[in-house]
Amino acid sequence: MSKSITNHNRALPMPSSHSRAEKPTPLLGLIALCIVHRTSPQWLRTGPSEAAKASGISPERLSRLTSRALAPFETAVVTLCRRGRPPRARANDETRSELLLCRALLDVAQALLRHVPMRSATVREAVVAAWRRLHQDE
Repeated sequence: MSKSITNHNRALPMPSSHSRAEKPTPLLGLIALCIVHRTSPQWLRTGPSEAAKASGISPERLSRLTSRALAPFETAVVTLCRRGRPPRARANDETRSELLLCRALLDVAQALLRHVPMRSATVREAVVAAWRRLHQDE
């Protein structure tokens, strides 16, 4: 059951910043590590190759996944960090922003899933958990 706040006797959903964050997958963590390594390698104590090998993933595969995930991830970050005065048609803009963010995140997920064995128990568990989260608020 999702939390809500009231505004003029209408229930509004809590902002997403108030919801519990799900634990990211190790693969997402590795991709984030690669992105940091490409922008500021001095921030890291370990390189992507060592982390990939420790996780049982080929460094070459991790590099390819990171390259494919960069553009959609950048789009998602730009959408989340948009600044400025809200336009007058705020409801339409918020819906459009959410749609663009969802599309960018789906692009990232689609690019990653092309390289993940779908018959893996871990993948099945993640898909079932995602399906349950989507249908939890219905």
